[in-house]
Amino acid sequence: MSTDVSQFDPLHPPTRRRKLWLLLAGPLIWVVALEAVAIVMHRSDLIGIGLLIAGSSGVLGLVLLALGRRGRLREEREDAPFR
Repeated sequence: MSTDVSQFDPLHPPTRRRKLWLLLAGPLIWVVALEAVAIVMHRSDLIGIGLLIAGSSGVLGLVLLALGRRGRLREEREDAPFR
């Protein structure tokens, strides 16, 4: 049984600017889509709901990313050879 573990290294890691753009794009797309629906259906309360959904998805995304990063760092510490 081999315990050789390979580390994933992307060919082109995303820049900080691209990461920030992607983080903001998801909730922004929700707002635009729900605003378009609100305009078509003549319901202005949908815009508020859209903002609530966009904000919630952004916060949930940040929480999940932070938990995933913490777990990954913990695994890396556990698997690291002792010095």
